[in-house]
Amino acid sequence: MILDLFKPAWQSTNPIRRRKGVQKLNPEITVEADTLFSLASSDPEQTVRLAAIERISNITLLARLLKNAPTSLEQDKLGRLVTLAVLNESADMEGLQKAIDLIDMDDDLIRISMSAASSDAQIQAVNKIYKEENLLKVALDHPLAKLRQLAAEKIQHPTLLNQLLEKVKGKDKSVWRIVKDKIDGNKAEEAALEKRREVAEECFAQIQQLQNKDVDTLLKQKWMLVHTKWKEIPEEDKAHLDASGLIDTITTKVQAFDARSAEEQFQIESKADAENEQQQSLSLITDALNILRSTETSGLDIPSLRATLTTQVSRWETASEMHPPLDHLKTAYERDSKKLSQAINAIYTLREHIEAIKEIHDELHQLMPDDIARNTKLYHKTEALIQRINWPGDVIIPKDMQRLTTDFQCLEDRFGRQDDILEKLKAQIVHELEKLKAIIESGKLNDADSTIKSIQGTLKKLPDQPAEEVRQELKPLLAQYAELKDWQAFAAQPKKEALISSMEGLAQDTTADVDPGVRLDYIQKLQKEWKELGRLDPTTENELWERFQAASKEAYAPCKAYYEEQANTRERNKAHREKMCDQIDDYLERYNWDNADWNSVQDMVKLAREEWKQYLPVDRKYHRALEDRFAQLIQQLNEKLNTHKQANQVIKQKILDQALTLLENEDLDAAIQTMKNLRTEWRAVGMLPPETYKEMNQSFYDTFNELTARKQKQWSDVEAQKKHNAEQVSQLLNTLEAVINDENPAKVLTSQQELQDAEQGFSEYAPLFEQDNKALRKRFNQLNKDFEKATKAAKNLSKKQMVSDLWHRSQLLRQLEFKVETQNLSTTELNAIKEEWSSIPDSNHQTITTLNARFDAAMKALETGELNILEKANSKSDIYALELCILMEILAETESHEEDAELRLQLQVNRLNQSMQTRKENNGFDEFDHLTLEWCNTGPLSRQNQQELEQRFEQARRHYLQAQS
Repeated sequence: MILDLFKPAWQSTNPIRRRKGVQKLNPEITVEADTLFSLASSDPEQTVRLAAIERISNITLLARLLKNAPTSLEQDKLGRLVTLAVLNESADMEGLQKAIDLIDMDDDLIRISMSAASSDAQIQAVNKIYKEENLLKVALDHPLAKLRQLAAEKIQHPTLLNQLLEKVKGKDKSVWRIVKDKIDGNKAEEAALEKRREVAEECFAQIQQLQNKDVDTLLKQKWMLVHTKWKEIPEEDKAHLDASGLIDTITTKVQAFDARSAEEQFQIESKADAENEQQQSLSLITDALNILRSTETSGLDIPSLRATLTTQVSRWETASEMHPPLDHLKTAYERDSKKLSQAINAIYTLREHIEAIKEIHDELHQLMPDDIARNTKLYHKTEALIQRINWPGDVIIPKDMQRLTTDFQCLEDRFGRQDDILEKLKAQIVHELEKLKAIIESGKLNDADSTIKSIQGTLKKLPDQPAEEVRQELKPLLAQYAELKDWQAFAAQPKKEALISSMEGLAQDTTADVDPGVRLDYIQKLQKEWKELGRLDPTTENELWERFQAASKEAYAPCKAYYEEQANTRERNKAHREKMCDQIDDYLERYNWDNADWNSVQDMVKLAREEWKQYLPVDRKYHRALEDRFAQLIQQLNEKLNTHKQANQVIKQKILDQALTLLENEDLDAAIQTMKNLRTEWRAVGMLPPETYKEMNQSFYDTFNELTARKQKQWSDVEAQKKHNAEQVSQLLNTLEAVINDENPAKVLTSQQELQDAEQGFSEYAPLFEQDNKALRKRFNQLNKDFEKATKAAKNLSKKQMVSDLWHRSQLLRQLEFKVETQNLSTTELNAIKEEWSSIPDSNHQTITTLNARFDAAMKALETGELNILEKANSKSDIYALELCILMEILAETESHEEDAELRLQLQVNRLNQSMQTRKENNGFDEFDHLTLEWCNTGPLSRQNQQELEQRFEQARRHYLQAQS
């Protein structure tokens, strides 16, 4: 190739020319040394690689090549070159170490150890020599004492050691001492081994003696001592003795003996425990049944009774699996448990149908006895409900059931008198039909409508078949009546004048208690009748129409005010819902999710849903959009909660896996202690997804209970165990009592776990003496009530403090906004406001988000001088603030300004209507908090009204708090 002429020779495509080019490369120059290494490692021609290898002198490069040499020829050549390089190299310690690591031939290693320029290389070579015969040569001939000693240290064979001892005696004192110590040590080790073997043989003989003896308690103890001694003997000392078969035989006998003893003891204990459990279970079921027989159901805690029944049934079945019950106990249990179950089911069914019972009662008292059709339907409905409830005979009948029974008796009486009533109705129908015929024949139709309505009303009371017969007879009469009525249609003017009189009479009726809906229905009815009458001549028609239209407007006036107020209410509800959505949106954006208080987040979602339901109705055109927006925001919060719960699930699954492995631990004390530590970690993790919460908790605590149960089985003294259990439960109750009585009332809010621990202690530390169990249960029940009271009080205190803190923030914020807007804020005042703002505790209420946003805007406006950043006061804020002032004055029962008397009256009416619509009594404290929070959200007020409104609201607040205290 002509291009090869322009390249260095080592880059030629011709192998011969490349080989010659290699000879010209200088290995002392780094670049050319790297070229030689590249050719030696990757050139496709072996002769070129070998030539390059010959030129390399750097020990590190040679070592790398030797490590990856592709052929035996190259390996041999590189081995020789590396050995020569090691002999001559003394500076490149890293290269020496790598090179010697690659040398495997003892001959090369001996040569290096004897002749290498580096003492470190000699030491490394001696450490790599494999054959002890070669080490013997080094120990005898090496000129350096350090290397001779090192070689002597590595020799282990007794014959070679003896040879070396003889040859260095009197010549090399240090090597002789090393060898002498090793020989003496070997002899001492052999003597010790012989002694240990004697011990092993003695133990083996004892095992042989025990093999043919019958197992009893004494032999078991002897076997445990001998077996322990045998296991302590090292394996090398007993390798010549095959005791595995003997050990298996004796172990099998001992295990069979233990199993028989344990089974006998277990049967005795199981029988006693089962009988005791069966007796207690039956006693509790009987007690519950007696309570039902002697107590009004309205005063019963039915869920507790059902829980008692479920628990005792499970308890009885578990005990029966352990040991069959006695016949008289079984008979009593089956009788009482069945009665109790029937009674509880009946009570539940009754409570589910309270509304249906009330509806039956109300409908019965609205029905006339002669309304056969509806009375019959109601009779069958009542009969089916009584059969469904199936009230037991030996349980006190509650008032609702008594009412249902009484109503059914009344319906039975009516049902029995149906034939007589039917005859009377038929006679009435015949009379009314004759009357209608006479009216039609006379042509005087004024009374026809009432007669027809009377007939139709009577028809509704009849069963289907008699009613149909009457309808067939009525049809031709109605046709005649319609024909006559058409002939009288020309008399429309008197009818229209009558309608005008009716409308004018309605307009003049100013009765306040008339329902606007009823009034509107009547107006529309008159207008419909007007339309159904034909038109008169234009002059008369217009005159009558104007009078009718004017009367209609006057009659509609009360309805207009009512529906306008309804529209205002819907608008206020819409505004509040929009504000809620904005606050939740802001909460999602601003909240520190990396350090979230997830319990508070979950509470916030619950509170938001409850508050959302309170603000209904809303105009239909806005309703769906607001509902969708709120649902999306709540979904975002739930997604964050679900992500957190799923992360907790992964953590708890790891803890659960660790707990399950403890079941295989034979050291139960250590396993239980570890389990308690895991329980602490488990509780610290937090909430789980609902679908896995019950299963994972059940699995974890089942594991804990299994460990404690296994530990309790190890205790031989049952009474000591029960006493120990009582002490443990008592300690848990002491801890719970300390939480309840703690100086910090809020501590109870974070101590739910102590209550759960105390309750779970009765199952974890079972069994207990009966008297201890009753006393501890009684104490726990009282502490549980005290805990609920303390929790309620702490929540109320926390809520009160939260409202106070938000009020404090809002007042401080108004001060800051006013001073920033008027540019009258000194550095000292600013620092004081910042410090005071930071000192106020945060809360998870959505109002804090709005206040923080306004505070940030005020600070930014102060820094940049851009006052337009501030939220501006507007008339709506002033109006809303005025309404809040008046509402607070109403709540505090103080006077309002005279000019606000009309607005106060309107707000009082609205407040009463809202109370009636929600069917809740006014709770002063809740309404006070609500008004305070709404005031915090009003935003900036106009300068001319701000001071007056703030003073009015604050005075009313103070007056209310003083009255409450």
